[in-house]
Amino acid sequence: MPHTVYITGILNLAWINVRDMPGVVGTNVIYQPTKGTIATVTAIQDDPRGDSASNNTKVYRWFKLRFEDGTVGWARDDLIEIEGDLTHIGYGYQPQRVRAYDVDYVKDEPTQPPKEDPKDPAPPPQDEPKKPEVPLNEQTYCYAVVKNYGGGDVNIRTDSSTQSDIVAGIAPNTVVEVVGTKQGVNNTYTWLKIRQEQLSGYIREDLLAFDPVCVATLPSSTIVPTTPDPTEPTEPTAPKNPNAKPSFKDIIKTHNITTRFTASHNGIDLAATEGSPIYASGDCIVIKAHKCAKCTDAQPTSLLEYDLNDPGVFGDIGWGYGYGNYIIVKHDKSALPASIQTYLTNNNIKGEYVYFLYGHLKSLDVQVDQTFSQGEKIGEVGNTGNSDGAHLHFEVVVHEKSNLTSLYRLNRLNPADLFIE
Repeated sequence: MPHTVYITGILNLAWINVRDMPGVVGTNVIYQPTKGTIATVTAIQDDPRGDSASNNTKVYRWFKLRFEDGTVGWARDDLIEIEGDLTHIGYGYQPQRVRAYDVDYVKDEPTQPPKEDPKDPAPPPQDEPKKPEVPLNEQTYCYAVVKNYGGGDVNIRTDSSTQSDIVAGIAPNTVVEVVGTKQGVNNTYTWLKIRQEQLSGYIREDLLAFDPVCVATLPSSTIVPTTPDPTEPTEPTAPKNPNAKPSFKDIIKTHNITTRFTASHNGIDLAATEGSPIYASGDCIVIKAHKCAKCTDAQPTSLLEYDLNDPGVFGDIGWGYGYGNYIIVKHDKSALPASIQTYLTNNNIKGEYVYFLYGHLKSLDVQVDQTFSQGEKIGEVGNTGNSDGAHLHFEVVVHEKSNLTSLYRLNRLNPADLFIE
């Protein structure tokens, strides 16, 4: 009977790394199949370092897979599911899909077919794998993914401080192992001790996305899981079309559009209940975080000093130039949905950076240089500044400069051209 191997992966990554040989040290990534890709298995082998999951002593095993396009490579058993007749590798018959790591194999079964498929070339000779620079008995607590920090590499450091030496840069979306935590020297952030193949060092917590289940296993950690606000209902949804426009509902789940983009109103107003969560509409970094000096709990708005839309308030820094509490975040254009990139290209709108301004926030809970992934909470709807009701004022600017801290006198785009209602 036939069998099937399914790529499942980990966290929110859409793909996994398939390697030329078993193991993550001294091997090369040769293929990155997406979740749902199918393959067949021709051989298995224990992890050469004896690595195992953080909550299990069972050693990983590597599956030699053949994909439908003819690619052959090795994938770890916690990243795949198997189904069907796998007696040829000692995994018996699996009537339904199951994660390969969770299946016990029979050691006295042959671990590869008696005859290798002639289309499956023997692996090329490999140099002796280099020894990792971290102790092999150092526990792995969980896995994390490097966030997109403005499109560049994130620094791995020798200690829990931005003043410590840089070990290396690591690219966004790289999966790393987390082996410990350490409080930063100024106690502002917790730093995660990570390892990735031969690299080892510390990365600041806000530069990584990680599995919330794993967070609970981190000792002495003050980290908050990087998931949407738990008060928001979560329902299973069908996969989104990557070419479809994002929705304003991705920013505020329940809202009404009260004021649209005009020549005199350079954004769009989304009215919602005060305190409603506001979510990042893509991977971004905070460029400016302005706290309204005149806004108080008793009098959060400027309406006792200025009429609504009085030009005077737009020059008053105490009221946040009318925005109250507001933030400006920067997105790399290339990291935004394909529909936004297509719109900008088709309309000859130049600039590699897209800035979003979120105004009238209830409070200011973020810092400059803090990074967010799509869907993370970045603020709450408020009624601060020149405002007569709880709402989010949302503006968009595209520019070639990488560090715009003010959008004053710059051409704004109509957000409704980029988002659906």
